Amino acid sequence: MCDFLSIAVRADGAVAKTAGNSHSGAVKAAGWRENDQMADLRGKYFVEVEWNCEGDYPGADKISRGEINEKQRKVIDGIYDGAAKLLADPAKNAERMLFGAGIFAGDEYADLRWKTLINPKCPKRVATKLVGLLLHANGERIKSFDPRITKIEGNLAIEDGYEISAPALVKVGGYLDVSGSAKLDALTKVGGDLAV
Repeated sequence: MCDFLSIAVRADGAVAKTAGNSHSGAVKAAGWRENDQMADLRGKYFVEVEWNCEGDYPGADKISRGEINEKQRKVIDGIYDGAAKLLADPAKNAERMLFGAGIFAGDEYADLRWKTLINPKCPKRVATKLVGLLLHANGERIKSFDPRITKIEGNLAIEDGYEISAPALVKVGGYLDVSGSAKLDALTKVGGDLAV
């Protein structure tokens, strides 16, 4: 798994992304061919891009693995500048970016939905909409949990010293790491390791 927020971008500006933040998984899901040993001579089919979306957006050249053209730069700047703005001020940006025709409305951005939901600045009106959508946790250690969530894809980790109540949570797609304590009455499936 790559770091949050990971994408692959072809020379024509097409984007491959999965909520699990795997470059190879995104390329496979998009049906693209992988870069091979000849890529250095003829050029790469795509570039890999990732940034944690913390702080000021550093620009496409600093977060891309390899040279990028102007189409790629424009797409990368749009996605990552948008994600930085979303996470910096979800009250202002979440409605237009995460729902309807928003740039991050697709399920491939379920990881960004999760990051928005666990953001202390996430408004209740946004949280109410997000809990009913696909969410993908990336193993961030959380201190609270919305009790309306019924399933989480990815890896869920509870911070040491904190207690959460997840009465409706039925499934965690990846691992579940409970360093603190958790009330998980409905939980029936954990897709990976369970550490308590």
